[in-house]
Amino acid sequence: MESIRVFTMVRDNRTVAVLESSQTRMEVLPGGGHIASWIRKTGDGAQINPFWVPPWPTIDPSHFEQIKTGDYGEGADAKLLASISGHLTCLDSFGPSECGVHGEFPITEFACQTLDNGIALRATLPLARLAIQRVIEFLNPSIVMVHTEVRNLNDTPRTVCWQEHPTFGPPFMEPEVTTVDMVRSRVSVLPDWHPNQSVVNHGLGTDWPEVMMCSPLGGEFLGSLRKLDPPAYGRFTPQLIDPEEYYAWFTVINPRLKLLIGYLWGRESFPYIGNWEEVCGRDKAPWNSRTIARGIEFGLSPDPAGREALIEREQRDGSKYTITIPPGDRPLKRSFLMFLFPLDDGEPTVEAVESQYGKLIVRLAGGRHIAQRMSAEPCNPMTNGKDDH
Repeated sequence: MESIRVFTMVRDNRTVAVLESSQTRMEVLPGGGHIASWIRKTGDGAQINPFWVPPWPTIDPSHFEQIKTGDYGEGADAKLLASISGHLTCLDSFGPSECGVHGEFPITEFACQTLDNGIALRATLPLARLAIQRVIEFLNPSIVMVHTEVRNLNDTPRTVCWQEHPTFGPPFMEPEVTTVDMVRSRVSVLPDWHPNQSVVNHGLGTDWPEVMMCSPLGGEFLGSLRKLDPPAYGRFTPQLIDPEEYYAWFTVINPRLKLLIGYLWGRESFPYIGNWEEVCGRDKAPWNSRTIARGIEFGLSPDPAGREALIEREQRDGSKYTITIPPGDRPLKRSFLMFLFPLDDGEPTVEAVESQYGKLIVRLAGGRHIAQRMSAEPCNPMTNGKDDH
């Protein structure tokens, strides 16, 4: 494995950790732990960041109390919106929490340590009393492993939600152009899930990417979730990954820009995928009807109901949407892979992603595939929960 250049800098008053290989450059914000940018340096798709960059200025979480009230809206999510960018992690809540929205992780300042091929982020979440260590490490110039360990510092067990929340934006995310493919999964709306203006589902479920939608002229029709629609709207659909699948994955492709980004993890680690679509539908500050974004949110929970509500739902229906970490030194471990590849001409459909014998393989329709060797078999990126909690 070639050496990775790692350094930190300050840009727009935010600390940025930069990880640079011969082919790609990733930027991580220790303020919130967000993966804000990942670009290919040359060739097809060069200099295009697939992740969402908010159309408003962002700040490190430690500076939030110094800003003018209302700059990021008046809601409980204001502190999160002040620092958000790209891929965030929702821990220990997905949705409403003690500190606002999506838990403490994305509004916590992390210490950053340089490693041979990446960085380590460390912090303690003060309210949840969870010690976090996250290693972001290149396995080849276009493949990154993210491995996270969470220790419970309380004297009693702590039940948590955990959702990885990568969000993609322009110019990579284009309505009617950019496509999302994912592991075999079933779209379903839970009985107590909040109403949605764009999706109708009567509990029968449909297979990704199909979903029942409302027609502006009345009635319903079977639509596809592979691409964003052009009119202003917002939509969220939860997907349960098929329990027969060992690997879980999704890919996002912009065929015009010839760029593919994707994720791979173990299905038992994170059995749900949330599909969030925002096309200029949110009119309050700081959104102001100017945001195009799409989040593919994989984790323990089907929807962002919040930690307390999801625990209550578990007690009612017997399903599992959270995980409990006992106190002590034994951490909860989860890992996933990220990959950023150039594409040939055309609009390919991804049929599968898998890790085999030290290679990451993306299988395309028509029998084609992309295969890249990793420097070593990852540190069990498919951690499935059986060996920890």
